[in-house]
Amino acid sequence: MLVADMWRSIHCGRYEEEEEEEEEEEEKEKTEAEEEEEEKEKTEEQEKDESHKAEEEEEEEDAEHDNEFLRAAQTILDRPELLDVTFVCEDGKKVQANRAILASGSEYFSKLLYGDMKESSMHTITLPTVRAGSLQVVIEYLHCHRRRWKTCRCWDKMVEVYCLAAEYQVNRLCRRISSRVPRLAHACEFRDLLNAAIPRGAEELLTAAVEAMNKVLELDSTSFNGWSNESIKFCLENVQLHANVTETMIAETILSAAHPIKSGTPERAENCDAGIDGTLSRKELQELFEGYVNLAFVEPPFVKKRIEPLQIVRQEVLSAVYRVQSICLSTGLSAKYLFTIPWRSLVPRMSFAPAKRDEDGVCSAYNDVLAPSIWPRDSKSSYMVSEEHPQRVERVHAYDMENAVMRLPLYSGVHIWRIRFETSGDGLAAAGIISSSGTTDSYGRPEETNGWWLKSDLTFDAPKQWAPLSRFPMFGMKKFDRSRGSVVVILDMTRGSLTFADKLGHYLNDRAKYRPAFSNLPSDSPLYPAVRLPFPGCANLEWIQSSPRP
Repeated sequence: MLVADMWRSIHCGRYEEEEEEEEEEEEKEKTEAEEEEEEKEKTEEQEKDESHKAEEEEEEEDAEHDNEFLRAAQTILDRPELLDVTFVCEDGKKVQANRAILASGSEYFSKLLYGDMKESSMHTITLPTVRAGSLQVVIEYLHCHRRRWKTCRCWDKMVEVYCLAAEYQVNRLCRRISSRVPRLAHACEFRDLLNAAIPRGAEELLTAAVEAMNKVLELDSTSFNGWSNESIKFCLENVQLHANVTETMIAETILSAAHPIKSGTPERAENCDAGIDGTLSRKELQELFEGYVNLAFVEPPFVKKRIEPLQIVRQEVLSAVYRVQSICLSTGLSAKYLFTIPWRSLVPRMSFAPAKRDEDGVCSAYNDVLAPSIWPRDSKSSYMVSEEHPQRVERVHAYDMENAVMRLPLYSGVHIWRIRFETSGDGLAAAGIISSSGTTDSYGRPEETNGWWLKSDLTFDAPKQWAPLSRFPMFGMKKFDRSRGSVVVILDMTRGSLTFADKLGHYLNDRAKYRPAFSNLPSDSPLYPAVRLPFPGCANLEWIQSSPRP
């Protein structure tokens, strides 16, 4: 047994030694393989770094080569021996250039100088209607010179250059000039742009101007100072103005832009541009007031005291205006509706046809005494707007539970309105706002995304993430579930809050007590005033005020 045990011990010991040796060998091979792999990865990384470094050096060389070429191209205009074409402009002034450079940067010049046109064989080309200064800017741009306009007050020059660049298909220069339009913010800046762009028919600049003015233009009593007649008409025809702009404000702004008129001349405001005199003649004032301002929406005292004494509007037109106002107000239409509604902010826009002399010599706009409605008129909707009471919206059938939404997208500022309810149904009426993606149908009705409501029993309805912040019964607010009940709605888009009040006077005298019902309202999309009515039921709107753009 002892011999056998010893043998087994020796045999097992050798076996274990062999296993250990094999494991050591495997470990050694593994380590060597890992080291080889690491070395390989390190080598590959070094090769990548070297390749990347080489690419960077090549890019730097390419950039330097480009800069050298740019500097060389910029010197061409200073080297007469390289200038092989001359343009003779207005007043005989000459502008020289290099044909190849012009052709390489403009398809127009390529066809002109190297195509089948007769100018391709001419060294001197006459451009009798082109100003040399503007052509020089385009030529310098194509020869890689950089142009810096220090101020936006030089739009006359920029628009002229833009039109030449558009004609000569120098598209990048056009984009460079048009990219300045969204930076404009003040009425005087848009004045300079429109006064220059409209006579030259620069349509793309005008389109960009409308988009910018829709967002930022703020009107006050002197905003049209220095504007041409055509610029004012363009603005009134195309721009969706902020909700604080009433037709009375527009009338006052137009008067401020007039040449001095002896009878009742409005005094120049202190903040008028220095050196800007009235630009509108009596004839132009008449055209604007009779064709581009709806005088029926201008407050009667303003018409009586500020417009009549100037004798710029025909008497038959004034008679028609007073007739419209009398008929509208005699039907029960609120003056707060007729004269304070932001007509210029509605979607779709209200259009005012240019002045026309009908058989009776009165603009056709005043032959129709029906005031427009701020509510969409859609025969397929569950809501109806009557022609006699356009401030009123009425629920006409019960099977479609939709909201009545005003045609008034609000983007900024503080807005206050009152809703008066006349309901007899079992359901709850509600006042509030809805958000929209900005898409509207042909009637001006937006595509709704969310809604924030105060119901007539003083409970709330809103998406879960906008839980109400306060309860109104503690403010003494009464339910408006009975006929003639009303609620005042305050939308502060600067703070993103929605507040409700029982009486306007109570709110104005003690605003701290009326905490917002909802806050953190979305600011990336327009908000619309809206009502929800039971069947049968109706609601009347009174627009109280809107603040200027913040």
